Amino acid sequence: MKIQTIPNYTEDTLRGAILVETPLARAETISVPKPAPCAPGKAARHYGAIAYSRGRARTLNRRVGPLAKITALGAIVLLISAAAYLGSAAYREVEQARRLNEGQDRRLAQLEEQISRNSRQLSGLAQSNQDLLANLSLPTTLANDFNNGVCLISGSYVFIDPNTGLPLRGMKKLNDESGEVEQPQVTTGGDSEIAKVFYTGTGFHVGDGYLLTNRHVVVEPWKYDALSYFFGKIISVQPRLVKLEAFFPGQRRSYQLTVKLASSRDDIAVCKLSGAEVSKEIPALPLAQGAEPAKIGQAVTTIGFPAGADRLLSVLPQDEAKRLLEHYGEEGPSLLNQLARRNIVKPLTSQGHVMDLYDDRIVCDAAIGEGSSGAPVFGPSGRVIGIHYGFFQEDRLSNCAAPIGRGLALLRQAGWKPVN
Repeated sequence: MKIQTIPNYTEDTLRGAILVETPLARAETISVPKPAPCAPGKAARHYGAIAYSRGRARTLNRRVGPLAKITALGAIVLLISAAAYLGSAAYREVEQARRLNEGQDRRLAQLEEQISRNSRQLSGLAQSNQDLLANLSLPTTLANDFNNGVCLISGSYVFIDPNTGLPLRGMKKLNDESGEVEQPQVTTGGDSEIAKVFYTGTGFHVGDGYLLTNRHVVVEPWKYDALSYFFGKIISVQPRLVKLEAFFPGQRRSYQLTVKLASSRDDIAVCKLSGAEVSKEIPALPLAQGAEPAKIGQAVTTIGFPAGADRLLSVLPQDEAKRLLEHYGEEGPSLLNQLARRNIVKPLTSQGHVMDLYDDRIVCDAAIGEGSSGAPVFGPSGRVIGIHYGFFQEDRLSNCAAPIGRGLALLRQAGWKPVN
């Protein structure tokens, strides 16, 4: 089937004709495959639509010039570029927001850590203030709680002639009126008064009637005594302990002391007080039983009897003190018994700090004097961490104490059991 176009002819498109807007150079023949058999009316309309569509496409293609095509292509490229730019900008904004969030999270974490650090510092400061207040009030608290558990130890010893077994008699003072040392006049014969040496020290109750003090207080008090050394070297006599008594604050009588055990290595001794009622009448001091009871710089408190009876006499009115000295002598248990009856046997409390630590001693600067040997040294916990045994002659503020751990070992060997 052939359809021949007619130049310069326009027909209504509604009637299925072909519209030609421009004149054709020559007549063209379009070949169309023969369709399958169908109704005559439908075939005419079908082939008319095909012919119209193809012709319209050719016409439009001829009418769109290169500039329009380039413009369209540029528009498409511009649209794609704009879309890419917008996508990139959106991505950058998302990344910036993400980085900002991460920075804020880091800053928040830093602020939380700073708050936590400040909180710890405030807690530490509050604890330090509490420790400071506790240290300032500790001596008063310890004195109120444990003064009555610290005793003044009174002892006496004589000198025995190893050849006769008799004690020396007729001992005179070593100092004359001018203060110079004079030769004592002593003998083992006659009926003159036996030569006795009286001394004092300190001890403390640890429960069940057991007492801790120094070996040189209850076993060999003559070890550091110049007079005893003189007699031993010049006269060749041997000292012998005669009596040991303990005077506790608040108790108007003395207690007899028995030495249970003494260390050969440390200046520590364990004694037992006479009387089963002692453990109820006298408070027991708490002992630090930790692995490291003392540290350099820690506050320490000591309770002892420096200067013995002389200091106790000083609290009495001068006339009364003078009368006691005239009746009972300058030292000895007779005078101390009178002081106990007047209830003036009271220890002194002193505070200082740990200056140095060694395996066998604690060095502290708590003020203490002669007569305080055997005094308890309390740590900041309010427990005894050491047993005072001496001081440096050149520096009396440097005092030495045996660690309480060594005293605990000796106590257990002597049969003591910890008190709750």
